[in-house]
Amino acid sequence: MKQKARVFGKIAIFLIILAILIRLLEIPFSPAYWFPLNRLQDRTGRIGAITLEKENTIDIVCMGDSLSVMGFSPMDLWKEYGFTSYNFGSDGLRMGEAYYHAKLFDRYQNPKVLLLETGLFFRYNMMEELQTIVAQEIYYHFSGLRYHNLWKQPFELEGVRRYYKGYLINETCTPYEDGYYMDQKFHWTMLMEIKPIIREHFDMLKEYCDKHDITLILYSAPSAANYNHDRCKLLSDCAEENGLAYFNLNEDIPELGIDWSTDTTDGGDHMNLFGARKVTRYLAEYIKSENLAEDHRGDPDYADWDVQAKAFDKLVAEMKGTYFGNIEEERDRALREERERRREERKQR
Repeated sequence: MKQKARVFGKIAIFLIILAILIRLLEIPFSPAYWFPLNRLQDRTGRIGAITLEKENTIDIVCMGDSLSVMGFSPMDLWKEYGFTSYNFGSDGLRMGEAYYHAKLFDRYQNPKVLLLETGLFFRYNMMEELQTIVAQEIYYHFSGLRYHNLWKQPFELEGVRRYYKGYLINETCTPYEDGYYMDQKFHWTMLMEIKPIIREHFDMLKEYCDKHDITLILYSAPSAANYNHDRCKLLSDCAEENGLAYFNLNEDIPELGIDWSTDTTDGGDHMNLFGARKVTRYLAEYIKSENLAEDHRGDPDYADWDVQAKAFDKLVAEMKGTYFGNIEEERDRALREERERRREERKQR
C-alpha cells in the first residue's frame, strides 16, 4: 500500500512540475511580444493579436473558416457604423475549435454579437474532430503550447502581413462566370448533412453564447464553391430550430449587390475586399436595426480606431489590386534571384 502511495505521489509531483514548466514556457512564447514583430503570421495570428486589444472594447466578433476570414472587414464597419468588431476566423476552422475560440475571445473581450459563418457545419472528419477537442482543451488552459512553433521565428523572415482587427486586405480579383449556382449538385465528397458531432459542438457554442448574453447570428457568405439550395435549407432549418437569425447571402439580394465580376478573389469561392465590404455592410444593417451594438465614433476611449482606420485606408491605396500572398511571392522570388546571383559570382572568382 505504501509502495503504491509513493508511486502515485511521484506521478503527482511529476505532473505538477510539468504544469509549472508549461506555464513558464508561456513567457517566451507570449504572442504579446511576437505579434508586433510580425512573427505570428499563420492561423494563430489573429489569436495573438487579440491579446493586444484593449479589454472589453469589441462588441462584435466574426468567426468561421476562410469564408469569414476573407469576407468581413472590421475597419469598414467602424468607418460606416462606428461598431467595434474583430475578424476572429481561421482557415479550416472546425466547429469544435469555434467553441474554444469563442471562450478564448471572451477571455479578453465581452462581445455582444457573434457572427458565425456557416461553412463550419460541413467541415467534417471524425478523427480530426476528436483530435481538435483534445488539442483545443489543452491550448485553452496552456496557451503557450498554441505557439510552440515560435522557436523557429529567429531563423525565419519577418512576415509581411498586416492585420486590421483580424482582416487582411485582399484586392485581387478573378471573376466568377458560370452564372446562377444555387441549383448545383455537389460532388459526393462534399458533405450534404450536418453530422451529429458537429451539431453537438454547435450546441456547446450556442449554450455558451446564451449563458454569456451573446447574440448568435448565422450567415452563409457568398460562395459559388460552397453553397447550394440543399445546404442552405439545412442551415435555415437549424437556425429556426434554435431560434436564431440566419442570412443566406447566396440568393439574389439587391441590397447586398454582389458583383461576381469584381467581388471575388478566386473565381467564386471567396470574397475580396470589395465583396467583404458589401457582406459587412449588409450584416451591419441588421445589427443596427436590432440595436445590438453601439456607435462609438466620437468617443475618446475609441480614438485609436480612427487612427487605425486612416492607416487601413492608406494601405488599401498602396495595395491596389494585390494581396499579401503576392508580396510574399515577390519577396521570395527576389531572395532566390539574389542567392543565385551570389552563387554565380562565387563561381566566377
